[in-house]
Amino acid sequence: MDLRVRLKRTRGALNTRQAGFTLVELLMALLIFVVAVGSAFATFQASAQLSETARNRMIAVHDAASILEEIKVTPLQNVMTTLPAQLAANQYNSQVRVYDSAGNWTGQTVPALTSEQITLSSNPAVINANTTLATFTVTVSWNDARGRALSLSLTTQKSAY
Repeated sequence: MDLRVRLKRTRGALNTRQAGFTLVELLMALLIFVVAVGSAFATFQASAQLSETARNRMIAVHDAASILEEIKVTPLQNVMTTLPAQLAANQYNSQVRVYDSAGNWTGQTVPALTSEQITLSSNPAVINANTTLATFTVTVSWNDARGRALSLSLTTQKSAY
């Protein structure tokens, strides 16, 4: 009987020494947790940045496509005389509504792209009554959230017929 008591006490003593975690184990677990959270945060931040870049490119394509549609319905000889004036007036720049903290529209709009510039070029540079075919390039330039200059160009051809 004494032998059994000794065995139980020995097992109990071993169990109490092994219960819990050592400081090194806790520090390693904390390090792994911090690395995992940091990686998740970096992934989230990169995803948000890619989403913003895709949004800006979509707006730029929309603005350029609007000008290409205008070129489509404008007579060839009038394209370079009417559209540059409309571009200078920022008629084709996309706007975004401004809302207050309650979600009500303030009546104000701001440009959708920071420092947006739209240019139109043609080949040949001078279009007259003898021109039968011209190539037009619409370039939309803007700055992203980091201040980097980005641009997107769309090209089309138009005939006089």
